[in-house]
Amino acid sequence: MHARTNNSATIRFCLPDEALRPFITTLYCTDVNCSMPQPWLEDYLMPEWANLRFLDATSVQTVIGVDEVSPSPDFAVTGPTSRAMRFRIGSGRSWGIGLMPAGWAC
Repeated sequence: MHARTNNSATIRFCLPDEALRPFITTLYCTDVNCSMPQPWLEDYLMPEWANLRFLDATSVQTVIGVDEVSPSPDFAVTGPTSRAMRFRIGSGRSWGIGLMPAGWAC
């Protein structure tokens, strides 16, 4: 028998102002709540454009490929990627900004 974990994630997306859309795909906020029996929520992010990610009072571990996950810093710039990224995240909040290729030039 498995105990219920009641782990959950809520993600809110917001489109940038029209003038920024050639540079930014979306702005997003993620809230994760994990249980004592299972302190991590684990999943995959599909290949994507570059992202700026800001972590607030949460632990994140990531890996692209078959290696073991390793700790992610409180601020990370990722991508663009061509392979899925496996991640684990503990309870807390994170924010992100998706960048289009033109966003790197600004």
